Amino acid sequence: MQAARAPAAGVPGSSPALDQTIQFLLSPVPECPPSCLGQVAGIAPGMPLQPPAQSSGPSTTLPPQVQSHSRFPAAPQRMQSTPAPQQAPPAPAQAHNNFETDDELDEVDFDFDEEINNRLAQLAPELITQLAPQRRAAIEAESDGTKDLQWGKQFPWSDEVMRLNRQFFGIGTFRLSQRQAINATLAGNDCFVMMPTGGGKSLCYQLPAIVQGGLTLVISPLVSLIQDQVFHLQEAGINSGYLSGSVSWEEQRGMMDSLRQTPPGIKVLFVTPEKVAASDNLMRMLDTLYQREELNRIAIDEAHCVSQWGHDFRPDYKKLGQLKRRYPHVPVLALTATATPRVQHDVVQQLSLRDCITFKSSFNRPNLRYEVRKKENKFDKSIACMADTIIEKFTGQGGRVQCGIVYCLSRENCEKVASELQKALRSRTGRHNLRINAYHAQMPVEEREKTQYDWTHDKVQIIAATIAFGMGINKSDVRFVMHFSMPKSLEGYHQETGRAGRDNKLASCILYYNYGDAVRTRHMLKQSAQENHTPPDQLQCNMDSLNAMMAYCEEEVECRRVMILTHFGETSFASVQCRGTCDLCVRNQSKSFEKRDMTTAAQDAVKVARVCGHQSSMSHVVDVFRGANSAAVRNKGHDRLQEHGLGSHLSKADAARLLRQLLVQRVLIEDTFRRDNEYGNVGSRVLVHEPSARRIAAGDLRIELPFALSAKAAREREGGNGGGRRSTGGRSSRSTQEDPIEASQEDEAAPAQEIIEIEDDAEDELPQEERIARQVSRTALQQLNLMLEARRNSTRAILEATVIEALVRARPVSEPQLEALQVSKFSANTRASYGSHILDALNQAKAFLDKLRSGEVTSPDEFQLDTDSMTSKWKRKVPSSFGGGPSSSQPPPAQRATQQPPTLTVQKPVIPGVQYDIV
Repeated sequence: MQAARAPAAGVPGSSPALDQTIQFLLSPVPECPPSCLGQVAGIAPGMPLQPPAQSSGPSTTLPPQVQSHSRFPAAPQRMQSTPAPQQAPPAPAQAHNNFETDDELDEVDFDFDEEINNRLAQLAPELITQLAPQRRAAIEAESDGTKDLQWGKQFPWSDEVMRLNRQFFGIGTFRLSQRQAINATLAGNDCFVMMPTGGGKSLCYQLPAIVQGGLTLVISPLVSLIQDQVFHLQEAGINSGYLSGSVSWEEQRGMMDSLRQTPPGIKVLFVTPEKVAASDNLMRMLDTLYQREELNRIAIDEAHCVSQWGHDFRPDYKKLGQLKRRYPHVPVLALTATATPRVQHDVVQQLSLRDCITFKSSFNRPNLRYEVRKKENKFDKSIACMADTIIEKFTGQGGRVQCGIVYCLSRENCEKVASELQKALRSRTGRHNLRINAYHAQMPVEEREKTQYDWTHDKVQIIAATIAFGMGINKSDVRFVMHFSMPKSLEGYHQETGRAGRDNKLASCILYYNYGDAVRTRHMLKQSAQENHTPPDQLQCNMDSLNAMMAYCEEEVECRRVMILTHFGETSFASVQCRGTCDLCVRNQSKSFEKRDMTTAAQDAVKVARVCGHQSSMSHVVDVFRGANSAAVRNKGHDRLQEHGLGSHLSKADAARLLRQLLVQRVLIEDTFRRDNEYGNVGSRVLVHEPSARRIAAGDLRIELPFALSAKAAREREGGNGGGRRSTGGRSSRSTQEDPIEASQEDEAAPAQEIIEIEDDAEDELPQEERIARQVSRTALQQLNLMLEARRNSTRAILEATVIEALVRARPVSEPQLEALQVSKFSANTRASYGSHILDALNQAKAFLDKLRSGEVTSPDEFQLDTDSMTSKWKRKVPSSFGGGPSSSQPPPAQRATQQPPTLTVQKPVIPGVQYDIV
C-alpha cells in the first residue's frame, strides 16, 4: 500500500487516483458500472485519497485492466499520428491488480465507493475547473489536423489528386490546409474544415469526389449557391446535379434514375437541408447507395448553421446529425467560413462526428482594411457621407466607381439606400449611367438573378443588399464592403466583409455605427424570439453576439484586427502586427499611450469568474464584475455576492478589455458544455485556469493594458516626466519600425504599400498602345462570354474575371500558347470545349488593332465580335447547366470522371433586359 503524502497545492484533498476517476467520468467512453470506479482509480479499500507531492496532471490513459476489458471495445481504426507517450497511471493495490474474468471483477469489494462519491460531490466544481484546460488541450492536440504533419505527406492517391486538380480545376497548387483536409477525408475520417471566405472550402469535397468512385452528397443552404456550384462542376466535366423544390418532377426522376445506376451516374449531388428533412425518396435512395457501398462522402457546407450558437442557426441543419447515425461508415466533411470555438464544438457534437479531425486556416485577411465610422442620425446626411467616401476612395479616372457592396439590415433600407446613394453618386460624378441596385429575399427570383448577373458583369457597380446576398459568389474584384447598419454578430460581419478583396488586392471594410442601430437590433431580436418561441438560451446567445459586435464598434484603443481574431480563438496575433491596417491603429499612431498595471483588477476579475463563471457567459461575468444590477444578474443571485462590483471603477469597455486579455493570457478559459434541458443546447462558461491564477496572485504574472493619455499628460511625458512606474505602450511609426515583423509570418497584416495595387490604377501607367490592346481584347472575351451564356441558356459566365484578365495580359494566338498558359480555374475541360473560340476572339481583337493602327477604324469602342463566323465553327453542343447525369450506357470506371455532361438544344436568352448580338 502506498504511503500517505502531503496534499498538492491547488485542490485540497485531491489525489492522482481521484483525478483519474474524474477524468474517466468526464471522458466520452462507454458507460462503466459504478462498481468499476474503484478499479479504474486504482484504490484499494482504506487507501488514503491524498496526492503525491508532485503531479503532472491527470492522465487520460485508463488502467490496463479496464482498457482490455470486454466492456470497453476498441475505438474504430483511423489514420492518425502516433500519440505522444503518456505517463503511466499510478499502480493500484496489489490485491486488486489483476482480473481474469467478469466474475472476479464482480466479487471485488468496493465498500469505499460511497466515500469516493461523496468526495466527488464536494470537489466536482473545482476539479472540473482544474481539469478542463488540460482535457481541452488534449482533445485539441489529438484532433488538430493543421498541426499534424502526416496529413501533408505523400499518400497513394497524391499523384492522382494533383493530376485531376490540374485537369478539372486548372489548379496546380493548394491553399493552406486544402491538401491536408483532402488527404484526411480520402483516408475515411470525419473532418471539420474552417477556412475564411474565398479560402477554397469547396475543393475539399469536389476533388475527392472525382478521385474516388460513388456519390458525394453535398448539403448547402441556398439554391442559388448550389446552382452556381453545379454550373462550374458541369463546366469542368464533372457530372453533378441538385434536388430542391425548384427542380421539376421530371428532372428529379431523371436524377434518381442516374443514382440507381451502378456506379451512380452522378458524382456530386447537392441538396438543401430542408430536402433531407422532407424527402423520404431521397433517404431511401441514400440507404440503397449505402448498402451498395457507393455513398462515399457527405459534405455539409455552411456547417455553422447547425449550431444555435452560430449567427445563422437553422433548425433543419440541426437534424443532419441523423446522417452520421444512419450511415456510420460514411466520412462526413463539415465546412464553414465562420465559427467561434464554442460553435466548432457544438457542430461536432450535433453532427455526431467521430474522432473528428479539425483543419483551420487563419481568419486573418491581410489585404482588408477595417474601419468604423460614426453614422449620422439623419438618413440624408448618412448617405452624403457614404457617397463622399466612395468618391474619395473608390472612384477611378473619369469618375468610374469601383465594385462594392453596401449591407443593410432590412428590405426597406436596401431599397432606400440603393435609390438615394445612386442619386448622390450620379450628381457628384456626372456619370448618369452609374447603377446601384437593391437585393433582398423578398424580390422575385428572376429579378434577383438579373441583379446578380448585372453586378457580376459590371453592369451594376454597387449592390445594396441584406445578408442574403453574396454567399458563394465568385466575384474577386470587390473593392469595398460597407455596412449601413451594424450586423448582429462578429461572425456575420467577418463573413460579409470576407467578400471583399478575394483577388488579394487592397480592399476596405467600412462600418457606419451609432448606438440607435444597436437598440433597434436588440428590439428586433427580442420581438423575433417572442414570435418564434425561441428558447431563452438561444435568445441570450443572440444577445451576447450583439454585445460583442457593439464592443467592436465602440472600441477606442484595441486593434480591430486583434478583436476579430481573438473572437475566433486566434490569440497569437498582436496589435503591432496590424501595421496600420485598421482605423484605430492608424488613429492612435499620433497618440500617446501608457501601459497601466492592471494586475490588482485582474485578481478581482478572477475572483468573480471563480464564483460565478462556471455557470455564466463572458458578458455576464463582465456585468457582475462591474456591479451591474440587471435582471440576469439578480435572477442568479449574483448581485448578493461579495465579489459583485469589484471592478466598478472600470468602464464596461475597459472591463471587457481586461477579461479579453485574461483570455489571451490563458488565465481564463471560455469553455462550452451541453445543457441538461429539453433543448439539449450548448452553453458557455468562463473557467479559471488555476495555475495561471496562482501566478497572478503571487505577483509572478503581471497584466497590463494600454490607455490613451490626455494631451496634458502626453506633453508632460514628452517633457521628461515619464520616469514613473507606468511605461509607454503606444502605437507609433517609430515603435513599429523598431520592432519589425518578418515578411514570412503568415498572420501578419501587410502594410498598404506591399499590397498589389488596384488594377485600374496600375493599368493607367501602361503605354497607350498596351492599354488599348488590353481594352479591345477584354471586350472581345466579354462579348464571347455573353455568346456562350446565351447558347447555354445560362446567366453564369464561362470565363471568370480572373481568367479573362490572364488571357488579356498573355493574349495567346495559337493552341500551344493557350495550352502553356497556367491560370487558376481555367481547366483542361474548359480549354478543350472553348479554346478555339477564345483564340478566335483574341485573333479578331488583334486584327481590329491592326485596323486601328492603319486608320481604318478610329476608336477602340467600335470593336464588335463577329459571332456569325464563330457560330458556324461550333464543334459540339454546349452542356446544360443542370444535367441529371449520363445516359444508361456507362463507360469504363476509369473514364467516368472525364465523361461529358448531357447536351442541351440552344435556346434564346432568358434574362429580361439583356441584349445579345447573336445570330
